[in-house]
Amino acid sequence: SGFVEATDTFLWDTNGKIVLQNVVVYTAPARPTKTPKDKQFTFKMTLKGYTRDTFSRDALDALVLAISALTSVPVDFITITLVDRRLLAGRMLTGQIDVQVQIVATGAQQQATTEQKLKALVNDPAERAKLASDFSAELTRAGVAVPGDFELAEVGQASIVDLDVGSAPTPTPDDLSSSSSSA
Repeated sequence: SGFVEATDTFLWDTNGKIVLQNVVVYTAPARPTKTPKDKQFTFKMTLKGYTRDTFSRDALDALVLAISALTSVPVDFITITLVDRRLLAGRMLTGQIDVQVQIVATGAQQQATTEQKLKALVNDPAERAKLASDFSAELTRAGVAVPGDFELAEVGQASIVDLDVGSAPTPTPDDLSSSSSSA
């Protein structure tokens, strides 16, 4: 019933009639609602058609917007870092970069959607093609040319880490390694 204790006090007059009744009820303190921890999803993507020199801030922002549209996670909770250049027989492989994507999803619904969409990116070429198309559309909106040989070549399996409630990605000062907050 939620009641811990109750008292019922009566006052009678000289004739034995109740003139005052006082009921006091003590309830249990409200249980705090359990908030799910934020989850950080981290995965790598390989983008063909770009080099470290041609992957601009506009391209970074466009990729963040496309990932935000895919996962419904606000852009302030998505961080993209240029990881490395690939080596082939001791030489740099041109026209291809790897990026690491970190997404902080809050709430059970956003976490479930993000996990589902990232699994689809890994397993379904149609999902990768849609993200690539959305990325290209964002580049076009920003007035940035899409490389003719652009391809979202590979998406790695996401690792998932529980974060403390209320945490968010910490932006870094590097131009190509930060959260995007473009409007």
